[in-house]
Amino acid sequence: MRLIWVLLVFLLLGFQASGQSFPSYTGLITIKAFPQNKQICTRQKGTNTAKVLIAGTVASSSNYDQIKLSVSVDSLGTFVDTFFSLSYEGDSANFQLEYDLEANLLNHQFILTGVQGSTEVAEWIATDVVAGDIYIINGQSNAQAFLSAKPEDVVEFTRSYFNDQWNDLGHSFPGQWGAHLAKVMSENLGYPIGIFNFADGAQPISYFQKNVENPAAGNYGGMLSRLDAAGVDAPLAVFWFHGEANGWDTSTETYYNSFDTLRQSWKDDFGIEGAFLYQVRRLGCAHPNPYIFEAQRLLAEQIPDIHIMSTTNADQDSCHYRWEDGYRVLAERMAQVVKAKLYGQVIDNQDFAPNIDKIERFNNTTLKMTFKPSGVPLNIIGAPAMDFRHEESGHAPSIVWADGDTLVVQFDSIVNVGEHFSYLSHPGPTADWVVTSSGVGILEFYNQPIVDYMVGLSSSLTQKTNLLMSPNPTDNSCFIQWNEPEIGEIKVFDPLGRPVVAKVKKIMDSGFYLDLSFLPQGLYQVIVQSEKTVGVGRIVKW
Repeated sequence: MRLIWVLLVFLLLGFQASGQSFPSYTGLITIKAFPQNKQICTRQKGTNTAKVLIAGTVASSSNYDQIKLSVSVDSLGTFVDTFFSLSYEGDSANFQLEYDLEANLLNHQFILTGVQGSTEVAEWIATDVVAGDIYIINGQSNAQAFLSAKPEDVVEFTRSYFNDQWNDLGHSFPGQWGAHLAKVMSENLGYPIGIFNFADGAQPISYFQKNVENPAAGNYGGMLSRLDAAGVDAPLAVFWFHGEANGWDTSTETYYNSFDTLRQSWKDDFGIEGAFLYQVRRLGCAHPNPYIFEAQRLLAEQIPDIHIMSTTNADQDSCHYRWEDGYRVLAERMAQVVKAKLYGQVIDNQDFAPNIDKIERFNNTTLKMTFKPSGVPLNIIGAPAMDFRHEESGHAPSIVWADGDTLVVQFDSIVNVGEHFSYLSHPGPTADWVVTSSGVGILEFYNQPIVDYMVGLSSSLTQKTNLLMSPNPTDNSCFIQWNEPEIGEIKVFDPLGRPVVAKVKKIMDSGFYLDLSFLPQGLYQVIVQSEKTVGVGRIVKW
């Protein structure tokens, strides 16, 4: 019996089962469902197992009484046997079994045997079968990412289906960052990851849409066909790196709606749990407009199952990304988001790409920006001021600096509430960025409104007022009128928006004196806040 099995394994090495019915080795069984060699069977999150279906029809001429399914773990050499008693109707009998395959880093062998009394004949064998999660990649050439995996990312338990068979990623084209993402996630999760890359360079988003009248057509149809042949019915997520091709003539609204339509097709056909976007870098591959990256930012901000990673602070050649500080780090940054959003792991907020929350006019020439998630300290690399733009004037700020989790910019001319501000980034490798402590760059944003600083204060306050301060200007101290029963908190900011020490000189019934004698000359902003009231004013120290 062992000799028969070895021979059959040898015969099977170059042949893989497809989604269609096929005859067993003896021809006595028509197999309708069976795993393929090296297949990653789709894991169910609730049980951490894959339901592996074994089904077919046995000819009565076989004289088999039973069908036996034997599953072994290669490294352990032990078998789990399941039997199905046959009941013939006419010249055939149907059988169906299910096996719960645990998701782990162990290869499994599936052997289908026909049993007649004490005689057993191996009818079909699949080797190196595992359970895990499947990711789809699509988009343009940055999703293709030079097609082949780096050699160090070709490992046993990251795989794909290509040229009609499952194999390691060295036999397919997962892309550099796709293969690295799979390896990082497999090592983190402790089970296999499959990558299916359908990217096609220089194509607009319309190229990737599902043809409702002919679903088998185009890029989307090719995706459906390949996944079906691989036996994949429920990929967990789609990763999308795209946008340059639409960067000449597509509005923010049009791209937003187009991607949402595509995402809905993925959900309808596969039930994906998340879509993960790389935000396209402005001017990448020479596309001129900022509308696509803004659409991508809004998609992730407004739709709960869309998640985004910035491509700022990554080594780019003005179109594609180099490996070490490009695709490699982009994969590792995205892996952190995947851990949090798909698998519920706790990561530090510094590993998310900061998304603009508010842009506040602090004074005539200064804006203060806060980001989501809040409380993440920001750092300046190089001199990124030229990447920001006041939309009404077209001017960049003269200075940009980080104050904890707040970004401050100062202009040489006046900016007003109701105007607009953008972070446009830049193409190429020049290292001028705003980043978190883990190196993740802030997301690009376009044409966001500038609001008054008071608008950003606590929404629980019932009254907001302008402070009356005299003398103003002053060279020493000033009296600030304040009729509330308590003062609460006093904040003073210098001309660059940085907080300075507030020294209260004397408190009276109608207000208090604020000591400015120790401060250098300049324009200062004062904020006084009690439980229900906030007052804001500006004073000149001379």
